[in-house]
Amino acid sequence: MARLPRAREELTLRRVPSLAILGLLILAPAVLAAQEAAAPSRARRVHGYVEASPRLTRLHGETALLMGGAALLGFSPRWVFGGAGFALLDELSLDDASSPSLEVGYGGITVEWSPWAVSRAGADTTRYSRNLAFGLLAGAGNAELRDAALGTRLGSDNFAVVEPTMRLSVPLATRAAVSVAAAYRLVFSVEDLDGVGADDLRGPGLGLQVRLGPF
Repeated sequence: MARLPRAREELTLRRVPSLAILGLLILAPAVLAAQEAAAPSRARRVHGYVEASPRLTRLHGETALLMGGAALLGFSPRWVFGGAGFALLDELSLDDASSPSLEVGYGGITVEWSPWAVSRAGADTTRYSRNLAFGLLAGAGNAELRDAALGTRLGSDNFAVVEPTMRLSVPLATRAAVSVAAAYRLVFSVEDLDGVGADDLRGPGLGLQVRLGPF
């Protein structure tokens, strides 16, 4: 009869691994479900956006209208990367109707940083809110001079361009926002255009940005 406590103790010790295994079997589905639920949130960290950007600017001392577009990827609430480009909607006459007309287009890689964008627990951080952002476009462009009457090309030159931008966005819907953007275009290495230099292609810009996404 003195051995009964030992037998009970051995039985209790044998039950410990069994109970542990049983607990693991019970908890395993919950752990797997939590991992599966977390996987989409990791996948949602990269988002796609498209953007249209009409903008007024100064070219060769004249006011001109540019139309731009961009394809962007958001890797966090604060950082967006992609490519963007702008082009004159209409030829710009340099002096009068008989003078050569100017055509300009440029594009490059763009990066945008939102210093006060924050993640909110339990919320989709890609949803828009009122936000101030700073961007930078770096790339290249082309300018052409054409005969106003015949449309023949009189000269063409490529150039380097750097354009810092500041924008203030306001949400329109869950997947759309509109921004007021101010920019300044810096142009370098214009040498082969008669009467047109880098200073003539530099200038400020002010316009709207309509961004759709995330996708």
